[in-house]
Amino acid sequence: TDVSNVDPTWLTTKGDEFYQRGDIGSAINAYSEALNADGRMVETLLARAACYLDLREADPCIADCMAALKLSDSIETRFETDEARLLFQKKLLTTLGMAYCVKTEHDKALELFHSVLQLDKNDHDAPRNMRYLETLMEVADLKAKADKNFSMGSLE
Repeated sequence: TDVSNVDPTWLTTKGDEFYQRGDIGSAINAYSEALNADGRMVETLLARAACYLDLREADPCIADCMAALKLSDSIETRFETDEARLLFQKKLLTTLGMAYCVKTEHDKALELFHSVLQLDKNDHDAPRNMRYLETLMEVADLKAKADKNFSMGSLE
Protein backbone atom coordinates (compact mmCIF):
# COMPACT_ATOMS: atom_id res chain seq x y z
CA THR A 1 0.00 0.00 0.00
CA ASP A 2 1.31 3.43 -0.93
CA VAL A 3 1.24 5.62 2.16
CA SER A 4 3.34 8.47 0.76
CA ASN A 5 0.33 10.81 0.58
CA VAL A 6 -0.99 9.94 4.03
CA ASP A 7 -1.01 12.47 6.86
CA PRO A 8 2.11 12.03 9.03
CA THR A 9 0.09 12.48 12.22
CA TRP A 10 -2.16 9.60 11.16
CA LEU A 11 0.91 7.49 10.41
CA THR A 12 2.32 8.27 13.86
CA THR A 13 -0.98 7.22 15.44
CA LYS A 14 -0.86 3.97 13.46
CA GLY A 15 2.72 3.47 14.63
CA ASP A 16 1.56 3.94 18.22
CA GLU A 17 -1.18 1.35 17.69
CA PHE A 18 1.30 -1.15 16.22
CA TYR A 19 3.70 -0.52 19.10
CA GLN A 20 0.99 -1.07 21.71
CA ARG A 21 0.14 -4.39 20.04
CA GLY A 22 3.80 -5.43 20.10
CA ASP A 23 4.26 -5.21 16.32
CA ILE A 24 7.53 -3.32 16.55
CA GLY A 25 8.52 -3.75 12.88
CA SER A 26 5.25 -2.28 11.63
CA ALA A 27 5.54 0.54 14.16
CA ILE A 28 9.02 1.40 12.88
CA ASN A 29 7.70 1.39 9.30
CA ALA A 30 4.78 3.68 10.17
CA TYR A 31 7.01 6.08 12.13
CA SER A 32 9.55 6.09 9.29
CA GLU A 33 6.88 6.99 6.74
CA ALA A 34 5.61 9.75 9.01
CA LEU A 35 9.13 11.11 9.34
CA ASN A 36 9.63 10.93 5.56
CA ALA A 37 6.59 13.19 5.25
CA ASP A 38 7.62 15.53 8.10
CA GLY A 39 11.09 15.10 9.53
CA ARG A 40 10.44 17.66 12.28
CA MET A 41 8.17 15.38 14.32
CA VAL A 42 10.34 15.02 17.42
CA GLU A 43 7.81 12.89 19.28
CA THR A 44 7.75 10.45 16.35
CA LEU A 45 11.54 10.27 16.34
CA LEU A 46 11.45 9.41 20.03
CA ALA A 47 8.74 6.79 19.47
CA ARG A 48 10.82 5.14 16.75
CA ALA A 49 13.87 5.29 19.02
CA ALA A 50 11.87 3.41 21.67
CA CYS A 51 11.09 0.72 19.08
CA TYR A 52 14.76 0.33 18.26
CA LEU A 53 15.52 0.12 21.97
CA ASP A 54 12.93 -2.65 22.36
CA LEU A 55 14.79 -4.53 19.61
CA ARG A 56 18.11 -3.78 21.39
CA GLU A 57 19.30 -1.90 18.29
CA ALA A 58 21.25 0.77 20.13
CA ASP A 59 22.82 2.63 17.19
CA PRO A 60 19.60 3.58 15.35
CA CYS A 61 18.00 4.36 18.72
CA ILE A 62 20.84 6.75 19.55
CA ALA A 63 20.68 8.31 16.08
CA ASP A 64 16.95 9.02 16.47
CA CYS A 65 17.43 10.39 19.99
CA MET A 66 20.23 12.70 18.86
CA ALA A 67 18.15 13.93 15.91
CA ALA A 68 15.18 14.53 18.23
CA LEU A 69 17.40 16.36 20.71
CA LYS A 70 18.79 18.61 18.00
CA LEU A 71 15.32 19.36 16.63
CA SER A 72 13.77 19.95 20.05
CA ASP A 73 16.50 22.47 20.86
CA SER A 74 15.83 24.39 17.65
CA ILE A 75 12.02 24.29 17.61
CA GLU A 76 10.74 25.97 20.76
CA THR A 77 7.11 25.96 19.67
CA ARG A 78 6.89 22.17 19.25
CA PHE A 79 5.70 21.81 22.84
CA GLU A 80 2.45 23.30 24.06
CA THR A 81 3.62 23.64 27.66
CA ASP A 82 6.84 23.70 29.63
CA GLU A 83 5.67 20.50 31.33
CA ALA A 84 5.31 18.78 27.95
CA ARG A 85 8.84 19.88 27.02
CA LEU A 86 10.19 18.59 30.35
CA LEU A 87 8.45 15.23 29.93
CA PHE A 88 9.82 14.90 26.39
CA GLN A 89 13.37 15.76 27.53
CA LYS A 90 13.19 13.22 30.37
CA LYS A 91 11.91 10.48 28.06
CA LEU A 92 14.56 11.29 25.48
CA LEU A 93 17.43 11.27 27.99
CA THR A 94 16.15 8.05 29.56
CA THR A 95 15.81 6.31 26.19
CA LEU A 96 19.27 7.50 25.20
CA GLY A 97 20.69 6.29 28.51
CA MET A 98 19.12 2.87 28.08
CA ALA A 99 20.57 2.65 24.55
CA TYR A 100 24.02 3.29 25.98
CA CYS A 101 23.34 0.55 28.53
CA VAL A 102 22.71 -1.82 25.61
CA LYS A 103 26.06 -0.75 24.12
CA THR A 104 27.66 -1.27 27.57
CA GLU A 105 28.77 2.36 27.56
CA HIS A 106 27.85 2.68 31.20
CA ASP A 107 29.53 6.01 31.92
CA LYS A 108 27.50 7.74 29.20
CA ALA A 109 24.32 6.08 30.45
CA LEU A 110 24.97 7.17 34.03
CA GLU A 111 25.62 10.73 32.90
CA LEU A 112 22.29 10.78 31.04
CA PHE A 113 20.37 9.40 34.03
CA HIS A 114 21.98 12.11 36.18
CA SER A 115 20.81 14.67 33.60
CA VAL A 116 17.24 13.50 34.12
CA LEU A 117 17.59 14.17 37.84
CA GLN A 118 19.01 17.61 37.10
CA LEU A 119 15.89 18.37 35.06
CA ASP A 120 13.55 16.99 37.72
CA LYS A 121 14.86 16.19 41.19
CA ASN A 122 11.56 14.40 41.96
CA ASP A 123 11.82 11.98 39.04
CA HIS A 124 11.19 8.42 40.24
CA ASP A 125 12.53 6.59 37.19
CA ALA A 126 16.08 8.00 37.14
CA PRO A 127 17.13 6.51 40.51
CA ARG A 128 15.64 3.16 39.48
CA ASN A 129 17.53 3.32 36.17
CA MET A 130 20.71 4.19 38.02
CA ARG A 131 20.27 1.16 40.30
CA TYR A 132 19.67 -0.98 37.20
CA LEU A 133 22.86 0.40 35.67
CA GLU A 134 24.83 -0.27 38.86
CA THR A 135 23.60 -3.87 38.76
CA LEU A 136 24.65 -4.16 35.11
CA MET A 137 28.08 -2.83 35.98
CA GLU A 138 28.45 -5.28 38.88
CA VAL A 139 27.41 -8.19 36.67
CA ALA A 140 29.83 -7.10 33.93
CA ASP A 141 32.62 -6.90 36.51
CA LEU A 142 31.81 -10.35 37.92
CA LYS A 143 31.66 -11.81 34.41
CA ALA A 144 35.04 -10.29 33.50
CA LYS A 145 36.58 -11.79 36.65
CA ALA A 146 35.00 -15.18 35.98
CA ASP A 147 36.16 -15.14 32.35
CA LYS A 148 39.69 -14.31 33.47
CA ASN A 149 39.67 -17.13 36.04
CA PHE A 150 38.27 -19.58 33.49
CA SER A 151 40.89 -18.66 30.90
CA MET A 152 43.58 -19.28 33.50
CA GLY A 153 42.12 -22.71 34.30
CA SER A 154 40.78 -21.69 37.70
CA LEU A 155 37.17 -22.75 38.23
CA GLU A 156 36.79 -21.10 41.64
